[in-house]
Amino acid sequence: MSDDRSRLIAKALRKLAEEVEKNPSLIFNDKNEKKEVYIDIFQIYANGGELSLRNEIEKLDIEDIKNIIRKNSFDSSKLAIKWKNKERLVDLIINKVSARSDKGKVFMG
Repeated sequence: MSDDRSRLIAKALRKLAEEVEKNPSLIFNDKNEKKEVYIDIFQIYANGGELSLRNEIEKLDIEDIKNIIRKNSFDSSKLAIKWKNKERLVDLIINKVSARSDKGKVFMG
């Protein structure tokens, strides 16, 4: 590459960097970034049972439900993340939360 072309490219990159520093939304579109929803599924289950948990989860969209599944490692096979049926995903969470919450109750008097 010739020196002139190298200088021209460097000048263009500096100008681009200046514009991005002034206006980061040129690269980062914050409008499309969704805030993560946090609900304490185990606490909701403990306080209100299955029906209460089901009602809270059903208020969420599918991606939020899948995030709950990921964060709690409810899908070790990575198959549920491909599911499109919201009810099926909700059922998976209910079953996993119920199983984990009931674990050890045998030993309690």
